[in-house]
Amino acid sequence: MIIPRIKHDFSRSCEGIFPLALTLRACTDGEKAAKALEYFLPQCTVALAEDANITATKTDLPAEAYRLTVAKDGVRIEYGDYLGLRNALSTLSLAARIEGNNLYLPVFSTEDAPASTYRGVMLDPARGNPPFDEFCNVLILAAKCKMNMFHFHLVEHQWLSVEMDCLPREYLYKGYYTKAQVKELNDLCDILGLEIIPEFDMPAHATKLIEYFPNLACDPPEDTPQSTWAICTGTEETYALYEKIIEEVLELFPKGRYFHMGGDELEFADLAHKRPNSLCHWTICSKCKAFREKHGLKDRTEQYYYFTNRINEIVKKHGRQMIMWSDHIDCARPVGISTDILMQFWRIAWPGRGPYDGCSFDEQLNMGYQLINSHYPETYIDEEPYINDEKIRTWRWDERPKCAEKNKKNVLGGELCAWNYGDVNPKFLFHDRRLPVTLALMGDKLWNGDLLPYGEDYEKALTRTVLGAKTPAELNIFTGIGALIPPCTEAWSYPEKVTCSDDELLALIDTLSKDLFTAGDAFRAKIYRKCLLYTLKNRKDSAEQ
Repeated sequence: MIIPRIKHDFSRSCEGIFPLALTLRACTDGEKAAKALEYFLPQCTVALAEDANITATKTDLPAEAYRLTVAKDGVRIEYGDYLGLRNALSTLSLAARIEGNNLYLPVFSTEDAPASTYRGVMLDPARGNPPFDEFCNVLILAAKCKMNMFHFHLVEHQWLSVEMDCLPREYLYKGYYTKAQVKELNDLCDILGLEIIPEFDMPAHATKLIEYFPNLACDPPEDTPQSTWAICTGTEETYALYEKIIEEVLELFPKGRYFHMGGDELEFADLAHKRPNSLCHWTICSKCKAFREKHGLKDRTEQYYYFTNRINEIVKKHGRQMIMWSDHIDCARPVGISTDILMQFWRIAWPGRGPYDGCSFDEQLNMGYQLINSHYPETYIDEEPYINDEKIRTWRWDERPKCAEKNKKNVLGGELCAWNYGDVNPKFLFHDRRLPVTLALMGDKLWNGDLLPYGEDYEKALTRTVLGAKTPAELNIFTGIGALIPPCTEAWSYPEKVTCSDDELLALIDTLSKDLFTAGDAFRAKIYRKCLLYTLKNRKDSAEQ
């Protein structure tokens, strides 16, 4: 078994042996493919050669599909587009086993294609950029798990995560990514087959933006506490600034089809007593009132729709399609937002935070939108009640939340969301141990579509996916963690769920301490070793009490 699962399972009983230095016959995408395979198998050097042990031929197969045959005399790949070739190389790397100086592959063949067209991961470094190499390691694993979309959340109310000329340098987080690093990221994602979707959240989450552009704050009555959560959309200055921002973001990320405008969490009125700064003043703002009167807008909702359509026109002018979070679509009234916008569903707004009567996942589909499913209880990794082993085992992007059969075709797929990724607050450091496993599980779910068949074989395959081709065949790190997805509390594992002996734990720890792992695989081996050490220490501490 490999994860993500392919349509044809195979046995390792019949194996071919290839030299450690792999060669790929020159093809349309040969140079990129060779680099991608080196990322997936960092222990190997891949070269282009006419006399090659891997041949790749472009055919009329559908997008992302591939045929792969591994025989004793070599590997043959047929593919229709670069992503199909990338997917075949992912399967090849996941099936590979490296021992000493030899690479072993099972003899098998498969014709494979994804169950969903949108398979994404959202990374949010805007509250504290993680080290750039670690950030890249996550993207390499995402591509190896056959993800095809990288949603890059660039800005939050606290910080901006990438260098931009049109915004003050003081807006940048101290560990921001430079323009040179952004170019590296573009080049890496091009090789990996990850389409970058840059997001600049607007009009809310604007606290820091308003701090540097105070004239873009709303103008409420003098007796109202000023809020800097949502920028004023009743002034043309706002649209002029956002157009500059969009233009520069699209220059920074020149490839791809999309721009994400955010558009979520316009206010937290239910928490006004605790967070008066997190309100939207459009209803009482003098500038917004005059703007609504000028443009014939009845209320704040129509003003939000007007803003969204203005931003959409800017995005379309630059040749991109806009994506937005969909929690402010009011399904109980005619929606004035263009249906050419791709909606990303994470929830229906709560009372005091937006429209909710008559609103649902299915109703948004009934209104003619296509959706990306990021329903937060099942795709977010930043809270313990959210994604877990059982939820992801049974979840499917076009079934939960409830979805009518006629609407399923318009749910493009799903996206795993890692909010607060890189945040230096200790309570958010769990990403290192949760993100690799959830990437593999979500990759499996979105690629294969079936229930995840948990069990010992699955856990061993999952271990190999996150630790790479040098992972010993019988290694199962999850017996010492107590779950597939570790906690997002300050605990590193679930010791109360672990049944293996101390000797078995020590053997696992010893294996992860060996010089078996390379590049990102080595970083993850170190992280999961800490999970096992936490289990062992907790067990000893409990015994001493």
